[in-house]
Amino acid sequence: MRRIFHLLTLFVVLTMASHSLKAQSNEVMILYNAAYVHQKAYRPNEAMRCLRLAMRLDSTFIPAYNLMGYIYEDAYVRYDSALMTYRKLLDIDSTYAKAYVNIGHIFFLQKKYDEAMQCNEKAVAIDSTYGDAYFNIGWIYNIRGNLEKSIEYIFRAAQYGSREAKEFLDRNGYNDNLQEDYSEGFNDDPK
Repeated sequence: MRRIFHLLTLFVVLTMASHSLKAQSNEVMILYNAAYVHQKAYRPNEAMRCLRLAMRLDSTFIPAYNLMGYIYEDAYVRYDSALMTYRKLLDIDSTYAKAYVNIGHIFFLQKKYDEAMQCNEKAVAIDSTYGDAYFNIGWIYNIRGNLEKSIEYIFRAAQYGSREAKEFLDRNGYNDNLQEDYSEGFNDDPK
């Protein structure tokens, strides 16, 4: 009888904990979505407040770290804080390819092309279909003057769905047959 009572008590506690986690998870998502809306409306302070609250509820919620890093990078132009945030994210999940691309983007902006290349290569090693990482690699090859590799990676990026690569290729009239003259390189800003 005592054993049944303990099992029943354990079941009730686990059920309550499960409901509590679901409620907490729901609250984290609400806060994250609010942060995303604030970020899109260029209200970074409000977005950061929501993200900090979400992270207090779930310190392993990767999308919150990712958005926070982006806000540090884009709205506050605090690259050191963005890098620190992305690295915390990678401490939680070292296979989150987007964090490597984001870190690579910061290195790219700082003209640290070797580091940017390494980060994007890590992203591709994790997700071999990550179009944006291929685009970034292609753009670095272009900057370095290796046009053949640049073309190869930008077209691969487009094949894997990189909106940026497709838009770039469309804007510049490049086609799959490589009929354009690339001898002068790409003369378009990647943004």
